[in-house]
Amino acid sequence: MKYFIITVDTEADWFGFRENNIKSIQGIHFLQEACENYNMKPTYLVTYEIATKEESISIIKEYLDKTNAKLVIISTSGVPHLL
Repeated sequence: MKYFIITVDTEADWFGFRENNIKSIQGIHFLQEACENYNMKPTYLVTYEIATKEESISIIKEYLDKTNAKLVIISTSGVPHLL
């Protein structure tokens, strides 16, 4: 059996980092849909900005609730926390 691991690095947009702009998270639906079409479960690696903004939480939570994704929070210490 072969395995394919998908990790998605989600963080604040580089061009809006001073404002903690997270608008790019809205495009994650396309990736999630593709993964679901191929019966794959991505692991989202999220930074503090993504983990604490209601806009991004609601988007990723939708996939976590359906168990179609996993979540890892990357802390400032660099130690990941699997949820």
